[in-house]
Amino acid sequence: MFEALFSLSWVTLWGVTLAAAAPLALAALGGLLSERSGVVNLGLEGMMLVGAFTTAWVGLFGPSGVWGAMLGLLLAGCAGAMLAGLHGLLCLWGKADQIISGVALNIFASEMTIFLALWLYGTKGSTGILDDTLAGISLGSLRISWFFVLVLCVWLVLEILLWRTVWGLRLRACGEHPQALYSTGISPYKLQIVAVLASGFLAGLAGAALVHGAGNFSKNMTAGRGYIALAALVFGNWLPRRVLAACLLFGFAYALNFQLQALPSNKIPSEFLSMLPYALTLLALVGWVGRTRPPAALGKPLDI
Repeated sequence: MFEALFSLSWVTLWGVTLAAAAPLALAALGGLLSERSGVVNLGLEGMMLVGAFTTAWVGLFGPSGVWGAMLGLLLAGCAGAMLAGLHGLLCLWGKADQIISGVALNIFASEMTIFLALWLYGTKGSTGILDDTLAGISLGSLRISWFFVLVLCVWLVLEILLWRTVWGLRLRACGEHPQALYSTGISPYKLQIVAVLASGFLAGLAGAALVHGAGNFSKNMTAGRGYIALAALVFGNWLPRRVLAACLLFGFAYALNFQLQALPSNKIPSEFLSMLPYALTLLALVGWVGRTRPPAALGKPLDI
């Protein structure tokens, strides 16, 4: 194994790390918005999946070139936001259990995208190959995904929005003590639905990043990344910079898996390497139990 590690191209490894971390970070930062408002969003996996399917559909049947790619991103975000809106409707107005709602939406998104793929493409497997419009930018021999640049922009906006604006103060208050916020004449419901919709939009963009990275859509291609994004959220203690760092760590595990499997000299079983991101997620969470503090009102239905 150590011989394989020394055989790696580290520049390529870091480029793949940034590309692998981008969808995790977009989904995790979206989840941060929702959970800072007090709404648990376990449906990130499903929102990523519908975003990925929408991007692939636009890429195959929509306009080509940069404008087609931009349209795909916009519609992917909207698809994720629509599923998030259903989550908000069930949890905020229907008072449904937020965890059950999120898991149910993940199952619904998985089966719906398989059905639509069968209907549109005649197969439950993968769609056709998309063009490479959003491949990335090159800095010397290092190739940086455009989606990671988007991640940095989203992270910067959230850092400013949550800690340097009145709206951010109200959102955090909504997740800590919504009754106190309501007593000032501000509706926690409005803040929560905006946060949930924004989380779905970012998760949809995360799905688009997966499709552009893979070159096509395949069934259940998220492969648990929505749950890993939630783990990064916990690991990062609901703070944007720490969440981003956690996503880079998990992205490195994905990149190491891909790079080691591609080496001719590698003798490690591919099944073992495929476990790396998930094993690292479990180890990180086990080592971090008791050191994090979620928003006080997280997952609690509003009683105002």
